[in-house]
Amino acid sequence: MSQKLTFARASEADFSDAMEIITSRVKWLGDSGSRQWNSRDFSDDTHESIAAGATWILRDETTSLGVINMTTIADSDFWTDQEQRQPALYFGRMATHIEARGKGLGALLLQLARAYAAQNQLPRVRWDVWRGNQGLYDFYQGQGGKHLRTVEATHRGSGALFEIAFRSVPALPDGIDILDPRERIEVPTVKRIPFLAEDETGIGFRDGVSHYHQVEGIRLSSDGEDLPMTVPNIDAVAQRVYFSGSDWHVQDFYEYSISGWSNLPELKEGVPYFLEHFTDGARSCGVHLVGANLY
Repeated sequence: MSQKLTFARASEADFSDAMEIITSRVKWLGDSGSRQWNSRDFSDDTHESIAAGATWILRDETTSLGVINMTTIADSDFWTDQEQRQPALYFGRMATHIEARGKGLGALLLQLARAYAAQNQLPRVRWDVWRGNQGLYDFYQGQGGKHLRTVEATHRGSGALFEIAFRSVPALPDGIDILDPRERIEVPTVKRIPFLAEDETGIGFRDGVSHYHQVEGIRLSSDGEDLPMTVPNIDAVAQRVYFSGSDWHVQDFYEYSISGWSNLPELKEGVPYFLEHFTDGARSCGVHLVGANLY
């Protein structure tokens, strides 16, 4: 595709374009003899997902070409409690413009979802597929998806669960921009603690750390154990913060839930955030909360 493409979080102004893509795809599925998506009205769901920051639009210079929902929240009908706590990006309601069939946009949207996940330190993408749709199974497996299992929830037509795990950001074709502007706000810290051999959790930090900051109000809790939230003084290292569907979690401590943090009501559930160290030449250093829609 020769025109420049952009991939951006949808706003309410994009509702009509998103619904045009979805409804035309639903009609096409029905005309093809498929029941998939044909028993739902997507209007309310689309309004809600746009407001939650979960809907993304792929467009060229003149036309909206595809839509996809991306969130850190797992569907509890399909994914186990353990899986729901693991850091992952879940996508769904992926559809491309009916007049752009055969141009590889579905594969491109999956590639963009992987890139977004990797950029946000989410090490896997997951999704569910309509049960028995062998054509979709073959497509996703051809894109590197692993079919984990099929869950037969009686009230759901979907349930074939797929995953792609990865370690690096996949290369994107030239001419595509992922537009994900982020804001930064400083969060209060309790104290600055000199680096010793290991931190209060018993986990040593990497070379280059001279101190770390304990963030005010954040506690990490699991089975009666209560830990402080700390951020090391390496500007390139960020602690990922994400919502799993029932609790907020952080980085590698996904078995722990965040509690007591006054900033949580400001965050959109399903959008990944980071706590990162910053250095200010005028007044030493501190911790930023980084993410979309903070204001």
